[in-house]
Amino acid sequence: VRANKQAKTWAENLAKADPPIPVLSSNSLIIGQSPKVQLLVHAMQYLYDPTDDLARATVLNDYYCYFSPDGEQDPATRFRTARDPELTEKALPEALTRQQAYLQKLPLYDLGEALIRIFDLSHRYDAYLQRFLDLLLDYARQRQGDLDQFLDWWEEKGYKETIQVPAGANAVRIETVHQTKGLEF
Repeated sequence: VRANKQAKTWAENLAKADPPIPVLSSNSLIIGQSPKVQLLVHAMQYLYDPTDDLARATVLNDYYCYFSPDGEQDPATRFRTARDPELTEKALPEALTRQQAYLQKLPLYDLGEALIRIFDLSHRYDAYLQRFLDLLLDYARQRQGDLDQFLDWWEEKGYKETIQVPAGANAVRIETVHQTKGLEF
């Protein structure tokens, strides 16, 4: 394809096919693009500061859009819910809102695992979630940082991390003309 915008459109259409067609592209391998990873990061931001309206709205929006049975709820209702801490507590999983103090004290890796359980994201293997847990573990080992420092690192660099794809993966590779210069097929 000629441009990144076209590559994104092609990747989205192939992923929506019945059955879905696995796609590899430079953007598809970035863990920050995964809705599940985004939900976990936004839940961490919410746990770090439950009074932050933006953090509350973001985790609630992610939860409604991608994982809640009420995903069809209109954006205006989601916005009203996010502005009211009591409504937010009712809308998000009870384990997240009732165990905030406990979750805030967990080491990073344990927090990641707990959030995966709370949002029920572990039905089957997910390379993005696994890479995110690996990043949490590596970060905690190398930097001895807390949640606040991890979130700062994530905003600066972490979201750009990629998953590793095994050689010979059975997937369509989408690349722009610029990316393929000098390659022979």
